[in-house]
Amino acid sequence: MKKTISILLSLMLALVLSFSLAGCGKKYEGKIEIYMPDGAPALAFSQLMSENKTFDRDVTYHVVDANTIGTYVANETAAAALIPVNAATKLAGTGEKYKMLSVNTHGNLFVVGKQEAADVNALKGKKIGVVNLANVPGLTFKAILSDKGIVYTEDAAALTAENVYLVNIAGTEIAARLNADGAAALDFVVAPEPAVSTITGKVPAIKVRLSLQELWGEGGYPQAVLLAKTELTEDKDFVNDLLDALTASAEWLPTHATEAAEAVKNHLTEGLNPSFTADNLTQTVITNCNIKVEKAKDAKEKVKSYIDKIIAIDAQSTSAPADAFFYM
Repeated sequence: MKKTISILLSLMLALVLSFSLAGCGKKYEGKIEIYMPDGAPALAFSQLMSENKTFDRDVTYHVVDANTIGTYVANETAAAALIPVNAATKLAGTGEKYKMLSVNTHGNLFVVGKQEAADVNALKGKKIGVVNLANVPGLTFKAILSDKGIVYTEDAAALTAENVYLVNIAGTEIAARLNADGAAALDFVVAPEPAVSTITGKVPAIKVRLSLQELWGEGGYPQAVLLAKTELTEDKDFVNDLLDALTASAEWLPTHATEAAEAVKNHLTEGLNPSFTADNLTQTVITNCNIKVEKAKDAKEKVKSYIDKIIAIDAQSTSAPADAFFYM
């Protein structure tokens, strides 16, 4: 009888351990190379980089040129990567090789100019420069205009009192184009942080007139999302610890601007200059970067809605994600 009870207890213990291990998933043993573009996405990881959090794994952080971030997912160099949502769904939307863990930045775009603009309708009949018109800034702005029933054109000759003219400009052109006369003159510019705070700080006449995050609603739009290789998501302890650390990092950032800027700089690809420094990373800029963690299961419908609207603007710029893309 004692032997039978002993065997039963051993079997029960084995089952408990089996279920426990199944719930936690297996520990990922390979190198975990995490990539993020310079700018607001890198700030999202700033505390982790400042404290070199490895989660008892072989973790390395890389801050890279924003124009190259997609290549690290396309060639599968990244075990995890924080990239623009439209690129994420286009490159990995099937969920086969990568899954989305979270939305980490929710927009940092603003309309600036010398003229008043009480609402989006005040933009009708105006010439508007957009920093990076072909990508997220321009696509998001176009989606907002379409949602508000405002027609836009990229043909200067087609501008009327009832539509808006959009033109791509570089971030270095903002002040000059808003101060220009004649054909080069612009009425407003759509730009991201920290360019917005830098320009408005240097030229008092240029002010923030509208927030694209407020125009979009729902606390902003899903801008940058965190991807992880599908096999890495099987290490549930790591995923949970990583998301908890990123949540803590978003809360740490406002009171540790200097450390955050230094952490990003220390992980930046050699030869690049950081977007944020101890001088320009102000409390306003941090707030405007709209950094917070929203887990994939909570952000799924928001991401799908955003991508649908972007596809309606430019079907080639992204792809609709499958349900398997979202880590649950």
